[in-house]
Amino acid sequence: MQTISQPGCEPKTKVFCIGLGKTGTSTFGEIMRQCDYKHSEGPVHIGLAAFKVQDLETLFRISEMFDSFDDYPWPFLYRVMHERYPDAKFVLTKRENPDTWWKSLNTHNLRQGPKDNQLMSLNGYLPAQNAAELKEFYLRHIEEVREYFSGSGNFIEICWNDQEARSKLVSFLGLDFSGEVPHQNAAQDKDPQELIDGLLKGSRPGAALLFAESQSAEVQKYAADSVRSYIQACCCKRFPEEWVAETQKLGSARKLWEKVKFPLLFK
Repeated sequence: MQTISQPGCEPKTKVFCIGLGKTGTSTFGEIMRQCDYKHSEGPVHIGLAAFKVQDLETLFRISEMFDSFDDYPWPFLYRVMHERYPDAKFVLTKRENPDTWWKSLNTHNLRQGPKDNQLMSLNGYLPAQNAAELKEFYLRHIEEVREYFSGSGNFIEICWNDQEARSKLVSFLGLDFSGEVPHQNAAQDKDPQELIDGLLKGSRPGAALLFAESQSAEVQKYAADSVRSYIQACCCKRFPEEWVAETQKLGSARKLWEKVKFPLLFK
C-alpha cells in the first residue's frame, strides 16, 4: 500500500532510494520515518505516469515536498534528481543476486496478481513468463547506477542481508538510529487463502488461480472451488441459465475462467 508521510517544517538533505522493487525499499522507508524524515513511498501510479511522458514539473513538485523517497518512480530518476539536487544522497538497495530478487518478485506477483503499476515499472514483463529478461533488467539497472555514480561520495549500495547494512546506511546519512532494521512486506506472514479471497474480492479470479499454482494441493483446491463459485455467481446475473449450466461442465477452474473471462468483461 502506498503511503506518504506528512511533510513537516525542517528540510533535510534529500535521500533517494533507487533500488528496484523487492530489494528492501520498504525497510529503507521505515528507517527514514523512524529518523523523522518527511518520507514519500512512491506515489507509484502518478510518478510512473509522469516519468513515462517526462512530466518533470509534476515529479519536481513531489520531490520538493519531501526529504526521502523510495519505490517507483525514483529508481528511474536518479540522473534527473541528481542534477536537480547535487547534494542529495542516493541509496541503491539490492538483493544477494538476481535469482533471489526474481524469486521475491515472482512470489509477490503471484500473491498480488499482475497490476498496471508493476507492468509499467518492469517494461511490461511478467515475472513468471520473463525470468531471464527481468534478471537482465535488474543487473543492467545496477550497472548503470554504478557507472553514473562512480567516484561519488553521495552514493552507497545496501543489501539488507549484510549484517553491517544498518551501520553503513546510518553512517553514510549521518543518522542517529540504534533500533532494529524493520523487515517489511514479509511474504511468509500472509495466509494463502486470505490472499485468494482478497484477489476474488478485487474481481481477479485469474490472478487467484495463477497464485494457487505455486501453492499446496489444498490451496489449489480452495482456489479452484472459490473461483468456480465466483464465476457462477457472476454469470448467473448476466447470462442465460442454459449457457451457465454448459460452462459449469468444463473440467477445471482454469478452463472455466478462460471460457467466461471475455464475456464477463464485455457484457
